[in-house]
Amino acid sequence: MSEQFDYIVVGGGSAGCVLAARLSEAADRRVLLLEAGGGDGSLHIKVPALLLTGVDKFNWRYQAQPDATRGEAADIWPAGKVLGGGSSINGMMYVRGNPADFDSWAAQGCEGWDYRSVLDAFRSVENFEGPPNPYRGRGGPQNVAPFNVPHHLTEAFIEAAQQCGLPFNPDSNGERQEGVGHVQVSQRRGRRANTSGAFLAPARRRPNLTVRTGATVERVVIEDRRAVGVQVRLDGVSVRLSARREVILAAGAIASPKLLMLSGVGPAEQLFGLGVPVALDQPEVGRNLQEHACVMMPVRVNTPTFNSDYHLLGKLWHGLKWLALGKGYATAAVGAAQAFARLGETRPWPDFQIIFSPFGYAPDEANGEYKIAPHPAVTIIPCLMNPESRGTVSLSSADPAAAPVIAHRLLPDGDLARLTGGARFAKRIYQAEAFRRHVVSDEAPASDASDADWTGFVRDHAFMGYHACGTCRMGGPDAVLDPRLRVRGVDGLRVVDASVMPTITTGNTNAPVIMIAERASRMILDDDRRG
Repeated sequence: MSEQFDYIVVGGGSAGCVLAARLSEAADRRVLLLEAGGGDGSLHIKVPALLLTGVDKFNWRYQAQPDATRGEAADIWPAGKVLGGGSSINGMMYVRGNPADFDSWAAQGCEGWDYRSVLDAFRSVENFEGPPNPYRGRGGPQNVAPFNVPHHLTEAFIEAAQQCGLPFNPDSNGERQEGVGHVQVSQRRGRRANTSGAFLAPARRRPNLTVRTGATVERVVIEDRRAVGVQVRLDGVSVRLSARREVILAAGAIASPKLLMLSGVGPAEQLFGLGVPVALDQPEVGRNLQEHACVMMPVRVNTPTFNSDYHLLGKLWHGLKWLALGKGYATAAVGAAQAFARLGETRPWPDFQIIFSPFGYAPDEANGEYKIAPHPAVTIIPCLMNPESRGTVSLSSADPAAAPVIAHRLLPDGDLARLTGGARFAKRIYQAEAFRRHVVSDEAPASDASDADWTGFVRDHAFMGYHACGTCRMGGPDAVLDPRLRVRGVDGLRVVDASVMPTITTGNTNAPVIMIAERASRMILDDDRRG
C-alpha cells in the first residue's frame, strides 16, 4: 500500500461504490477505495426482511445530543459501516425525489443540477423492471423492482388514499410524483440490490482498482491548500497514502464533515479550540444538517399480516421460500405502498410522503426503538418532506476515534404543526371506507380530538426518517462546495454523498445519492481530461 493512486475514495457506501466503479473504468487511472467496515456478504444484508433484526455491527449508530423538542430524547443516527453503506442496511425503498427538488437546487446556486440535467444520470444507473417509459432506465447496474409481496391490506390502503382525494400513480419515479401507488425497491430476484453488489462487485476484477476494508481514514493530508493524500489506520497502524489527482470524501452526512474538520477545513475558531491546525476557515462545514420527521402510526387489524408469521416456523418457511424462489415475506422492504401528497401551502410540490407497511411495530422499551408487534398489525408512516429544522455536526475532540457531536431538533414548532396535519390525514386514510372495516384498535387520538392531544401523540411517536444530509452543501460562493462538488479553497478535494444536498429531497435519499455519485464520476473524469 506504499504506492501512489490517482484517486482515493474515502467511504465504500452508496456513493463510494459508484465512484470506485465508474472512476476505475478509466484503465489508466489507479483508484483506491477505503472502507472502515467490512464486506457485505452477510445474510443480514442479502435477505431484505432481516433489516428488521437491527444488526449493529454494520451500523455506526452515532449518538446525538438530547432533543428538547421531544422531551430530551437522544436519537441514534444510523450510517452504514460496511461495503454498500446505507444501501446495505436501509429499507430499500427506491425514490428519486421530485423534479422540483432539483430545480430548487439549481435556483440555490447549484448550476447544472436542475431536473433536466440530472435525469440522464438517474436513467443511466437504473435497470427498471417496470413498464418502459421515457423517464426510466434499462440496462444500468442498479436494479429497481416493484415491491413483490402482495397483501390485500396494501390494496386497501391504496384505495382508501384515493377515497381521501389522492390520485392513483403507477410510477412515482416517472412523469410525476404526486399520488398513491406501490413502492419500488432496490432488489433483484428478491435479494437486496445494494451498490456494493450492483456497481463495485463487477469492477473489482479490474487491476487498477484496489479496495481496502477495515481502513479508518483519520484525516485528509492538505499541503499548500491542496489535498495530496490521506492518513489512514490499516491493521492497527496509521499510514499515509498519496493521491496524485484527487481525494474524494464519500463517508456520509455525518463522517464527511467530521473528516473535513479533522483535516483543518471548518470553523476556524472551533478547530483552533480543539487543537486542530486550521487549513481553511469554512464556517459552513457541519451546518445545514437535515432530516425527515416521521410519525409511527400502527393499528391492530382483524386479518393476518406479516406479523402473523413472525415466529420460528414462519421464519423458517419464508426463509426457505426466499432461498428457493426469491419470494415471500422475507423479501419485504420497509414500505409496500406510498403516497406523495401536498397537504400544506408552503410549496407547490408534495410536502408529505405517507408510507404503508403490511406489518406493525411496537415500542421496544429496552432501547427506545421499535420491534415487530406480536399481533396482526399494519402501519402508516406520514413523513414531513420539507422540514424547517436545521442541525449541526461538530467535533468533540481532535482525536479521529472520538464520536462527533450531532445537534438536531426534530420538531420545532413549525415542523410539529405540519407533521401533526400529516398524522391527521393518515388517520383519515385508516377511517376511509376501504380500510376502516379492518381496524380493531388504534393508538392515535380520535379525529375530533383536541390539537393538544394530537401534538402530544406526534411528539411521543415521532422518529427520524434516517435520511441525514446537507452538512457539506454545494451552492454559491458561501457554500462548502462548488456545483462540481469541489471543496472551495482546497484543490484536489471533493465531497460526494448526501452531505452535498443543499436541501433534502422529497422521499428516501438513497436513489438521489446514487445519481449524485454517477454525475460526480463524470465531472471528475471530465476535469481530469481537461487538465
